[in-house]
Amino acid sequence: MIRSGKTADAFRYTCIFLVVFGGLLAIVGTGGGGGGGGGGGSSAQTYYYDGDGDGYGDPAIFLQDTSQPQGYVADNTDCDDNNADVSPAAPETCGDAIDNDCDGVTDEDCGTGLTTYYLDADGDGYGDPGIFFQDTAQPNGYVSDNTDCNDADAAIHPGADEVCGDGVDNDCDGEVDEGCTAPDTISNSLGMTFSLIPAGTFTMGSPDNETGRYIDETQHQVTLTRNFYMQTTEVTQGQWQAVMGDNPSAFSSCGEDCPVELVSWEDVQDFISAINALGEGTYRLPTESEWEYAARAGSTTALANGPITELYCDYDANLDVLGWYCYNSGDTPHPVARKQANAWGLYDMSGNVWEWCSDWHGDYPAGSVIDPTGPESGSERVHRGGSWYYYARYCRSADRVHHPPNARRNNIGFRLVCLPADQ
Repeated sequence: MIRSGKTADAFRYTCIFLVVFGGLLAIVGTGGGGGGGGGGGSSAQTYYYDGDGDGYGDPAIFLQDTSQPQGYVADNTDCDDNNADVSPAAPETCGDAIDNDCDGVTDEDCGTGLTTYYLDADGDGYGDPGIFFQDTAQPNGYVSDNTDCNDADAAIHPGADEVCGDGVDNDCDGEVDEGCTAPDTISNSLGMTFSLIPAGTFTMGSPDNETGRYIDETQHQVTLTRNFYMQTTEVTQGQWQAVMGDNPSAFSSCGEDCPVELVSWEDVQDFISAINALGEGTYRLPTESEWEYAARAGSTTALANGPITELYCDYDANLDVLGWYCYNSGDTPHPVARKQANAWGLYDMSGNVWEWCSDWHGDYPAGSVIDPTGPESGSERVHRGGSWYYYARYCRSADRVHHPPNARRNNIGFRLVCLPADQ
């Protein structure tokens, strides 16, 4: 096996077949593997078999390695790797009924004075190989290039950089996210740290027999197709003040490492606009599904570290390890990251302060969904996680609470999702 990528939990592998070409053993790739984690990555590059030695590779026969193997090249644009006279750089030979220059057209420009031009619908300078015509002069909106793999998106073409984690072949080389080595954590100048949360599928909501469940926690399958970075702690009072210049918290005496509270959903939108203006990345609230997925961190129990036994304000062995609630808080929030993190490195997902999500509150869908963002409209926004003031049952991963977007409470704060500036 050839290692083609690494995630936080497991390596991804490329499946290979062995094919013999005139005595040469070649590797035919059939695609990359999956894996539930993020982070890591391979430094291997993709090389393509150059069977005819013309310097242009067969796009269907490739392997990945840290150095270029003999008989392989980085190019993958040869349309006939058995004929060295046929390649993208070859001149068209008139009358041979062969596409000598691999542009999809046979015998173009042969005695006609015509040139083939390709539609450049997105204006990125690269043409759609499937839409062309011949003319004596270049028409408006057409180019001589024919290598664009998505002529509806100007950010996708052979000259573009690969954008890590977007699931798109940005540079038209037939591969997605090649060369991407997403770190497990990232940080900004405000001291915020974000943990990579891998794309995946999970069951959102709670089973009928879960202690403390409510009727609005209907179980359904959710698939999140993209990795994302979740802040490892709630936004602190110090971080809020560094961005906004004030501290609205009712418990300001708790200190700058305590979570900011007494902020409405609308206040948080102002904070997000201000922090985005710093140019260190793009920030937003998590969706409700992203929040629960991150809180569970692969678990299926009421809490990230196991079941819950207490509904109200008495001792619960699992919750006491994870978070601050009415049993152990002393009627006050606490500095972030003083309790145990979940399996994905996130602190205080149960307890301390509730955390605003981006969604309007509404009933869950009956079936499976992909990348849900909640109802299109509503009157109240969701917040999750329980708090220092409330019962143990509210700290379950599936618990849902909601308030009007202008509501301010001394037990509601938030944490952010980040897309790095270079992605």
